[in-house]
Amino acid sequence: MDERELFARRLGISLPWHVEEVEMVDGVYIVFVIYVGTLVYCPTCDKKADIHKVEKCSWRHINESEEPTIIHCDVPIARCKKHGMMQIEVPWALFHKGFTEIK
Repeated sequence: MDERELFARRLGISLPWHVEEVEMVDGVYIVFVIYVGTLVYCPTCDKKADIHKVEKCSWRHINESEEPTIIHCDVPIARCKKHGMMQIEVPWALFHKGFTEIK
């Protein structure tokens, strides 16, 4: 099992999400995640929605492993006919409560 697979398991990441790359920089794991799907669901009503755009987001977690972890991802913004534009949920924020989004 390589580092990408290991972090995917640890973070609860599965298709349509994919761990593209893992780097160690100055004692910090940097994990790059991509969304490979073409369809998203509204986080409010769970109906199919179009991808309006993507937004660059980052999260940090100091307890994921012995080393601090930062996730970088372009997160899709769903365009729901009823609820408008909304960022979809990311699995690591649902799977692990210790992630804080970095603005």
